[in-house]
Amino acid sequence: MCSPIRSIPFHCQSLDLGHFAAIRSGKPDEAKKFLDEFQAKGDKTARLAPLVRYFRGEIDEKALLATSTDDDTLNVFHSGLANEGLLKKKHEEATPHDIWYKEHGAGCLEFHISSVWLHRMQHSDGDGAKP
Repeated sequence: MCSPIRSIPFHCQSLDLGHFAAIRSGKPDEAKKFLDEFQAKGDKTARLAPLVRYFRGEIDEKALLATSTDDDTLNVFHSGLANEGLLKKKHEEATPHDIWYKEHGAGCLEFHISSVWLHRMQHSDGDGAKP
């Protein structure tokens, strides 16, 4: 299980959050800019790099999960996959990832963000706008 303060650099977490915030705000071009900037300037050895490649469509989910070396990295990947499914309003795609990180990543920042989004999606008109 990951600790609340992990070894993922802040710029990686802000990339992840910025990407999802732009998607949620209906700004796919802005979301793509976060990924493109990381691809151009980011550390390709960072734990988040395979997730960026996945969001850019360069690898599939199976390849993404295969790059993981530990549970902390899997927490980040499963959270990203769950968030993606929720934002695309594909709850059936998000559910297995949501279950995985609920069982393994309860101390992670990503867990808390995804849990709030999932709760809002389940108790709103589907866009997460209403608490």
